[in-house]
Amino acid sequence: MPKCKNCYTRLKWSQILKANMSYSMTTCEHCGANHQITWFSRFLVTLLTTVPLIIFMFVLTPFTNAFLTMASGLAIACVGFLLTPFVVNYEEKHK
Repeated sequence: MPKCKNCYTRLKWSQILKANMSYSMTTCEHCGANHQITWFSRFLVTLLTTVPLIIFMFVLTPFTNAFLTMASGLAIACVGFLLTPFVVNYEEKHK
């Protein structure tokens, strides 16, 4: 989990997940410092959500039912997105 670069307080999982949805800045609740997701972490978020979905839906396709395949692929993409707060990095952004 990312830490605040100013006061070294761990940022909350839900706070990071919410910021990852729109690649927006997040604010430390302890010291008020603003943090922006790095470009490499944006790339990781995209990879963790889209690559497993594409591999599952177009390469593996274990189900003959298209709806079941799409639902399973979306579930895998959601799990990948829920894991993104553990791998992203943030840098302090000065106003």
